[in-house]
Amino acid sequence: MNRFIVVIPVYNAQRYIGKCIESVLSQDYKNYKVIVVNDGSTDRTGLLVKRYPVWSATLNDHIGSPVYSTLVGIETISDNKEDIILILGGDDWLADDEVLSYLNKIYKKDVWMTYGQFKTLTGKHEGFSRPVIDTRTYRKSGEWYTSSPVTFKRWLWDKVDPEDFKYNGKWLICAADRAYMYPMIEMAGRHVRCLDKVLYIYNDLNPINSFRIRPGECMERADYVINKLEYKEL
Repeated sequence: MNRFIVVIPVYNAQRYIGKCIESVLSQDYKNYKVIVVNDGSTDRTGLLVKRYPVWSATLNDHIGSPVYSTLVGIETISDNKEDIILILGGDDWLADDEVLSYLNKIYKKDVWMTYGQFKTLTGKHEGFSRPVIDTRTYRKSGEWYTSSPVTFKRWLWDKVDPEDFKYNGKWLICAADRAYMYPMIEMAGRHVRCLDKVLYIYNDLNPINSFRIRPGECMERADYVINKLEYKEL
């Protein structure tokens, strides 16, 4: 049986974190661990997390970088290179109780990474994700259609240089998902799968989403990541 590591980066999501965690704990597939990485929240998020039987880590200062929180979560809880990491935003949740059992069936020897379909609370952007035709040119195409839920083997993540998660020496706040998705897609090549089934609910109503409060910075950081060197296919 595959073991899943669900990493939940979160900041000031007291309205959503309970639903997020409960969507994991209700899964009918039980071979998993879950860790919530609290990025210095100033609301009741930290207190609410303590109500649940999950691992947790708290950053004393607010870094603002979901990729850094993900890195902390993986390093804290995963002790096996074959673990399958699933990243779940603290203001989002899994679509149903069979997400992990579905993913378990997908992960065979030739699958190293998946991404897939989501629904949004506004009803926008559905059917967003689609297969990458050429993993070698995807980054330079400037397009972005490889979205949540993102899962990958721990050992694949470990091959990404953490310095690529930074901009001018600081952890990326915007375009953080591109910073790890492009390298892993390039390395995994034919071992990447785009899933058609909706497995994820994306909360696009959260008023502190990065694309709402700093759209210009998000575009600039995306261009920065796009123009970095590609990784070699493994």
